[in-house]
Amino acid sequence: MNNQPTLWTVKEIADWMQYKPEHVRKNIVTLPDFPRAFNPSGKLYGVKRWFADDVVTWARRKAA
Repeated sequence: MNNQPTLWTVKEIADWMQYKPEHVRKNIVTLPDFPRAFNPSGKLYGVKRWFADDVVTWARRKAA
């Protein structure tokens, strides 16, 4: 069994939420209460990622 956390990009968040990536990038991940992103590469312009569990928890809290 893999105990590694799942990391999502904007595209993967959009696929899961059934939105377009542009909508997620402009309107979802910018919300103040959305989970913080991190850049695993450490580079200034690297691809941001979010822990999938955090995104799902956030979405469930919003739906409640």
